[in-house]
Amino acid sequence: MNKIGIIICSASGADYETFDYPVETIHINLHLNDVLYKDFVDIKADEFYYRIKHEEDLDIKTSQPSVGEVLLKYKELKNKGYKDILVITISSKLSGTYQGCVLAAGMIEGVNIRVVDSKSVSYGEMYLLVEALKLIKEGKSLDEVADTIEAIIPKID
Repeated sequence: MNKIGIIICSASGADYETFDYPVETIHINLHLNDVLYKDFVDIKADEFYYRIKHEEDLDIKTSQPSVGEVLLKYKELKNKGYKDILVITISSKLSGTYQGCVLAAGMIEGVNIRVVDSKSVSYGEMYLLVEALKLIKEGKSLDEVADTIEAIIPKID
């Protein structure tokens, strides 16, 4: 099996699933009444939805992870021996996460990184992750995996 590192955006819900292959997550920032939370790290879905339901004036904003955070994640995977990294992000039309991941990819040497814009959120991202994991287990290369899941994107509704 190829050693391909996988990173997905927390908007996918992947943190709530268990996989038989290592999957890293970059976490979206949630701002609730101007208090910063890292999605899944500082606040879980049950608390988030509880607050939405019970706090009428809850001010909710999101922001993308910083380029520095993404670069750190790339370096962590490189230090674990990964030479190839696949990144699946939330839609570039909804967040700057895709662009930040591309920018961070240009800041690290010695590792091949493919950043895939899922053009969706949640289920769409998760579906691409599951398909990517199948392809990796079949021994496909980074480019084969990325090209295949990019071809799936237009079919996700």
